[in-house]
Amino acid sequence: MKHFFPITASLCATFYFLTGASAEPPPAETEETSTEAAPAVVSTKDLADDVDRISEEINAKIRESRQTERLLAAAAGDPKYTSKAVEEKRKAVKEAEAALLKAQMELRAEVANLPEIKEIAAENAAREKEVALLREKKKDILEALRKRTRTSDAP
Repeated sequence: MKHFFPITASLCATFYFLTGASAEPPPAETEETSTEAAPAVVSTKDLADDVDRISEEINAKIRESRQTERLLAAAAGDPKYTSKAVEEKRKAVKEAEAALLKAQMELRAEVANLPEIKEIAAENAAREKEVALLREKKKDILEALRKRTRTSDAP
């Protein structure tokens, strides 16, 4: 990727030179006009600098666009943007969210009453009891270790 810009710039300069691209039409040949006069050649560094500048402009515009998109997305919840229709929609959204929460709680309650779920819950409760017993055992062992280190540290 680091070689991309110099190569591109070189290709552009070569194309520019070969095509004789310029904003002005070529002068009509006269005896005073040399046939060997070449169009001005833009240096590779200048072209690379132009590419870098344009890339920065593109990135800046993309950042501005993304910031604007975030502002637009947040505008739906911003109370300073309002109308009667907007307020009705916001109220409908709140009601729908409340209904969704209620339906989710009802669903969880129904699923919790299924025999398979009750069995899984009982197995999990047994695991939690095992964990509590293991924690108690660990606590007792740590206490025993502390007592041993205190007695071995004494002179």
